[in-house]
Amino acid sequence: MCVCSNDDPEKLLAYVVLGAARSDDPGFLAVLGCGPLENILRNPSPELLDRIVAEARKSVRFRWLLNCPFRIAIAPSAWDAIARFRITGPHAAPAADHLPPRPSGATPDR
Repeated sequence: MCVCSNDDPEKLLAYVVLGAARSDDPGFLAVLGCGPLENILRNPSPELLDRIVAEARKSVRFRWLLNCPFRIAIAPSAWDAIARFRITGPHAAPAADHLPPRPSGATPDR
């Protein structure tokens, strides 16, 4: 999954969105947020940043993931775009016990 971050950030974002919708493991989701999602946010194109904001508006789970990347690790434009969706400080991870439920109809990974 991490290999495609430089080659295809759109595909990597799709993996992150799927992971957010399908997993109930806060540890796994935190890894998605601090790894692949943070990589995407290091230098996103304006179009990709628009897609990230659109996904944040739709998905409470994705908003939870946006609390994982640290401010220092992402582009200032990315921080400005996601800051309004975050509930934690710029250098704090979200609490595992605040993980929102999966969307209805999403199948958990087994």
